[in-house]
Amino acid sequence: MSIGESLAEARRQAGLTVGQVSQETRIRESIIRAIEQGDFTPCGGDFYARGHIRAIAEAVGVDPGPLIEEFDERWRSTIKTTVLAGQEAGEFKPVDAEEFAVTLSALLDGMAVQIALEDPDVPPSRAYDLAMRYAAGQLGFTWDSSESGRPEREPKGSQRRS
Repeated sequence: MSIGESLAEARRQAGLTVGQVSQETRIRESIIRAIEQGDFTPCGGDFYARGHIRAIAEAVGVDPGPLIEEFDERWRSTIKTTVLAGQEAGEFKPVDAEEFAVTLSALLDGMAVQIALEDPDVPPSRAYDLAMRYAAGQLGFTWDSSESGRPEREPKGSQRRS
């Protein structure tokens, strides 16, 4: 059973509607429905998805730990699969794909917290650039943030960092 299916089943077992879970968690009904269908895109990132999984699980009386662990494993597995495919195609240099997936996940999680807390030193564009620079350094591809198509947002009241 998937994460979403587990949450939906637990909600039904608890006799709760999506609306009631939404009221208790303050998560929009559309996001809860998407999560129950296995779509975490509306969450806005894995950091937020984890928070939503935790809040929904607690609201319906389920231990969130195993569900979050499953979500994290799925995310790391996607990164690992991408790295292995890139290595097989000769696009990435040899690295331990599992170790890279864990490290990149931790880096992204840390930056997501800073973005959520509106840290002026880590706007989303800077976090994206830092993650891509890390990946480029580890996997051996060239990354030029000026060609990323993502506008650079200056932190309020600070000088541009290089």
